[in-house]
Amino acid sequence: MAGMYPDNETVNMFGTPMRWPGMGSDGKFTNGSFSDPDEKPSMIPAQTLNLIIDNIAELINKLGGAPSNSGALQLAVRFTAEALARCAVARDDNGRAKIAARPSNVNPDPDDIARQGDLDEVNEALTRRLNARDGLGGPLPPHDFGEAEPGQDALTEYASRSIWGDGGAFAWNTQDPCASTYTADGVTHAAGEIFNATWVRNTHAPDGKNPINHRLTLTNTPNTNPAVFYWEDVGVDTVGFASNEAAGIVKGSRNILANPLTGEIEAVSYGQIFGGGRNLLDLFNVSTPQAAMAVLRSKCNGEGIPDFWDLCVGDYIDIPLLTVDGASYTGTRILISGFNHYKTCASRKASGIRKTTSCLLLTRSC
Repeated sequence: MAGMYPDNETVNMFGTPMRWPGMGSDGKFTNGSFSDPDEKPSMIPAQTLNLIIDNIAELINKLGGAPSNSGALQLAVRFTAEALARCAVARDDNGRAKIAARPSNVNPDPDDIARQGDLDEVNEALTRRLNARDGLGGPLPPHDFGEAEPGQDALTEYASRSIWGDGGAFAWNTQDPCASTYTADGVTHAAGEIFNATWVRNTHAPDGKNPINHRLTLTNTPNTNPAVFYWEDVGVDTVGFASNEAAGIVKGSRNILANPLTGEIEAVSYGQIFGGGRNLLDLFNVSTPQAAMAVLRSKCNGEGIPDFWDLCVGDYIDIPLLTVDGASYTGTRILISGFNHYKTCASRKASGIRKTTSCLLLTRSC
């Protein structure tokens, strides 16, 4: 029989020929026959015993052990469910076994066994990228930074909290801002994960009334030489009021708007028309964008008489979240960019007011 079993050979023992070592008809060792004395049991040659011992010793060596002529468990202990070097894998009572992590100084191999920890790291990396998708060339929610020129650390921390959620711990790295970290829910994110072209509007109002509305945009280019991670103030984040680029151009002198209900001319300064605009929630003393829009609808034709006398181009409503055709937009500002004065809407004489359809021209600035 092929393999590790010895082959029979004929030897002469004390003048009598016999088969050695007496393998059975199947090529394996046999006990002989207890009813036929001529069918003798097999002998085990020393070479066979040595072969068995040598192979066991080499297996122990291969598994990181040290073969000896004592100790019944020297092979068994080299089989384990733990992640030990040069040990054979043995499943535990639940059919599970552990694999050691790849050392950082060893390159990955396509045939490596993936651990749950490896999969979790990949999943966390993908999750971080998905969570940061709102920053991909787009806006973060508007924010009052408490000053006209917020620091790079304050801007980076706000972006981190907006993307990965409040309640985390932010650590600013002065030498390498891109390496600043934000740890939330046990996961540490690097500032470098914030996408290039992320921006935020600073709604700080130095006078307590008129926000500066400056847009601060992030340049994050880690692959350039040198790498750049910097928030830049690119100026006022609004549509140019009363310009040829804005719908509903308003032209005229200082006194151009009249109260249609009283017929009195209301003095409106050039700065009011061409300035930064007012928050309509404050002007109408309401708390939600929906309520402000309801007031605007009423001013258009609530009583059949348009009532625009107290409104100015540039007055605005900030909408935290706007959904259009399934797409969501954050940090949206709707502003008045013009008036429809059809049918003497702004006539000085109340008696000249016609009950007709009138409207405001609204523009989305971001």
